[in-house]
Amino acid sequence: MEVSVLFAAVSVADLEVALAWYADLFGRPADMPVNESESMWQCSDSAWLYVVRDAERAGSSVVTICVPDLDAAMAELAERGIAGPPVEQVTEHARKAGYADPDGNRVALIEVRMPS
Repeated sequence: MEVSVLFAAVSVADLEVALAWYADLFGRPADMPVNESESMWQCSDSAWLYVVRDAERAGSSVVTICVPDLDAAMAELAERGIAGPPVEQVTEHARKAGYADPDGNRVALIEVRMPS
């Protein structure tokens, strides 16, 4: 299977509150306000995260974002008011930090360093 673009959804109850939190997460407002119930951030050339108003499913989303430097990413988020959780050593080469948005959706940052 060849994949050209990935869209990952996060369901929220209060879209305005969520848009503010994700703007802090990404350091910018949504790249594409789709309609009154949905907005999207482009995370890389072929990866998008979209936040959608869906109260029934709110709080049950899980997203993992791979970053090159976990400490630097967490420091950026702390500067934007998103408190840093404890860092978990996942494997010898991977560490992650699990955040929660206002609805309780889990957003993890992970750093994977391949051995040289």
